Amino acid sequence: MTLPEKSYPTVGSVSLFANITEFPPTLALMEGRAHSDLVSFDFAGLKNAHTGFKDMLRRNRFDISEMAIATLLQAREFEKTFSILPFAVLGRF
Repeated sequence: MTLPEKSYPTVGSVSLFANITEFPPTLALMEGRAHSDLVSFDFAGLKNAHTGFKDMLRRNRFDISEMAIATLLQAREFEKTFSILPFAVLGRF
């Protein structure tokens, strides 16, 4: 199954559809207190990010998404090509 290609503007601002859940580190971004003139976000509004993992990997639904490392490793096993930015939003040690 080939995922649909996405296109983004080459100049000006870009809006990204995001599967990000509300945590203390993401709250300022989601409330608009942290913002940029170049990038804006349209949040999916899912209560739990993991409910969007399947849509991200199978349908390329989101431009950016939280992703459990175990889910990403499973996707790699099925030859899904995704790039990751390792950023711990919520670390529980």
